[in-house]
Amino acid sequence: MKKIKNNTGMLMLLFFLSGFAALIYQVVWHRALYQYFGVNIESVTIIVSIFMFGLGLGSLFGGYLSKKYPDKCFKLFILCEVLIGLFGCVSVYLMNTVADITVHNTLLQDTFTIYALLSIPTTLMGATLPLLSTHVFSQQKNVGKTVALLYFINTLGAGFACFFTVNFLFLYFGLKFSSFFAAMCNFLVVLLGVKLGSKINASDKVKTESSKKIKIFTKPFLLMLMLCAVTGFISMSQEIIWFRFFGYATGSQAKIFAVVLGTILFGIAFGSLVANKICEKNNYPLLNIIGKILIIAGFIFFFSIPIAAKLIEVVGTKFRLIPIGLLLLTSAAIAAAYGLIFPLINHYVVNTKVVVGRSISYLYFANIVGSTAGPLFTGFYLLQRFDINEVAAIFTAVSIALGWVLLLTTQTKTKSILVPTVISLVGFVGILNHKASYQLVFERTLGTLYPFVHKIENRGGILTVVKDPGHADIMYGDGGYDGRFSTEAVNDQNSLHRAFAMGVLHPTAKTALQIGLSTGSWTWVYSKFLSIQKIDVIEINDGYIDLIKQYPHTATILTDPKVNIIIDDGRRWMRKHREKKYDFIFMNTTFYYRSQISNLLSKEYFELAKSLLNEGGVFYVNATNSPDVPYTMAHVFKHVVKYANEIAGSDRPFVFSKDERKNALLNFIVDGKPLFTKDKEHMAIMQKIIKDTEFTDLGDTLRGPQPYLNLITDDNLASEFKTNRPFSKVWLKKKLNL
Repeated sequence: MKKIKNNTGMLMLLFFLSGFAALIYQVVWHRALYQYFGVNIESVTIIVSIFMFGLGLGSLFGGYLSKKYPDKCFKLFILCEVLIGLFGCVSVYLMNTVADITVHNTLLQDTFTIYALLSIPTTLMGATLPLLSTHVFSQQKNVGKTVALLYFINTLGAGFACFFTVNFLFLYFGLKFSSFFAAMCNFLVVLLGVKLGSKINASDKVKTESSKKIKIFTKPFLLMLMLCAVTGFISMSQEIIWFRFFGYATGSQAKIFAVVLGTILFGIAFGSLVANKICEKNNYPLLNIIGKILIIAGFIFFFSIPIAAKLIEVVGTKFRLIPIGLLLLTSAAIAAAYGLIFPLINHYVVNTKVVVGRSISYLYFANIVGSTAGPLFTGFYLLQRFDINEVAAIFTAVSIALGWVLLLTTQTKTKSILVPTVISLVGFVGILNHKASYQLVFERTLGTLYPFVHKIENRGGILTVVKDPGHADIMYGDGGYDGRFSTEAVNDQNSLHRAFAMGVLHPTAKTALQIGLSTGSWTWVYSKFLSIQKIDVIEINDGYIDLIKQYPHTATILTDPKVNIIIDDGRRWMRKHREKKYDFIFMNTTFYYRSQISNLLSKEYFELAKSLLNEGGVFYVNATNSPDVPYTMAHVFKHVVKYANEIAGSDRPFVFSKDERKNALLNFIVDGKPLFTKDKEHMAIMQKIIKDTEFTDLGDTLRGPQPYLNLITDDNLASEFKTNRPFSKVWLKKKLNL
């Protein structure tokens, strides 16, 4: 008996490492794929869903193997780890190659391409649970405890991997090394597994003499398959809501996805551990427990977000991390509730007289199907048509209703349903008044003193506009500052002098490409430049267009024949249209430290932009005070200059006299007249731009040894994870006057 326990402990270590490696792969592969297939909601949802669906198919494959080779499950588990590790070693390189080959694919073709690429490793990952379950059950002789232990240890490993990846691997290394590190974890599993395999004796093997005589798909089993699918659907849909709210509350910080995912995984792991204790005894009414879990979890989910928003308002945005941390713990508690359900279902319905891995694989597959359908349905349909309060109300109602179905189908005492009854009544009152329950949620979270004048929630994100009395309205995209609805040069609340400076940088530009539309103010400014004939604008969220329509002055760009707005991921569109050529490419995009922004600040992206420029063309970027952006720009363009917090790059020198700068600014024509001769105030603005625009070439200096600066690449994601190293900003300001 002691030997069996020791073997089980080692098996838990192996499955911990397996889950640890799998989550590193998931984070790395998602980031690598986003660089090529885009970060709009369609691409993101498809990539996540395909990853999940591969795990589901893998569970069926593992179940088949566990039935056909029940005494070789452990060896097959080790073989899966070998193959996953081999793929992991070359995965990022392989993705780069495939992305280049399939650059002109449609979204549907991309979907099949991504699936074909990830089908092998994800199938192998999905196969590990039923394979190891079959083997561990031979030692534990308890289905629920077997699944709970494996689910706990694998999810625990995955949770640790979330924090380890963004706080260590991405901080000091990059995507390629991270993938290689995960592969080393797989190979460590193999090494330890081979050593352990030699010690496993015949008493550990699975006995299956009567397994073929017993029917698996009984009526209770089919009902539990449905329950697995529905609970997976609900939990993953709730997870989408968590990601959306936490992203908004933190301004889409780069680490927030991994932090939220890791917290949820820890919650699931803890729930599985509790399920392990429950399954040690067989006298619990399992369906009754699951029903109560669904009711309580649904109730807490619905009210947790508005309560957290209210707490942010009470403590102030300066201390917002306190309520955000409490909400993270709440999300972990709800995840723990769902972490309880899957092991309990297995314990309730799996027949121990068959090869348990086969039965577990069907239940796991059903859970994965629901988990895959949840993000697809919620991300594509619900969030496009309903606000977050409506979506939260829908899933809370479904969760509570499903909980009562389970309670009413089991024998319960009146006292035992008193608490669920009270919770349900309060929950449904909240659901029926969901607008009041969620009133001012985003205003409180953002910390604004005024209600939003406009708000758009769609599958692309949350766009909000704040009324600023006495000033132009402020746009926020997913909780991050996104500019003001102002095109005034004199009362310049939008720092539009940076946009007017574009005329100085390339006085004869005829064609321009803009990445990111936002309020449309920059588009309006550049459309007034005399030589400009065409501006292509790539915007990822069509909600910005609806907001621009509310402001008549900037809304003119929507009917301007010069302006062509395209809804797509900017980088993806540029990769697919390399035949396009422009004189000027500009982007006044978001802060350098926000999630996914490395896709628009990396050396590879700058090279892509350069390939779309005509000879002597200019690339103009808002560095948002990142010292690494000009450093990276200098490794792509020969000449680099700075104006305000904007960085311009070109292969021709930026050499203009004050008269040339003045003449360029006089080419901004509004209502048929030069804007900067309108009155003394406008002429003063022109003089300010001419005076402040020094155009000192920093290219050679930046290409010299810079010990505190990072070259931003697709691999190292430096702008998100490495830019704020000590002394980097101080050094840059001192040496380069930036």
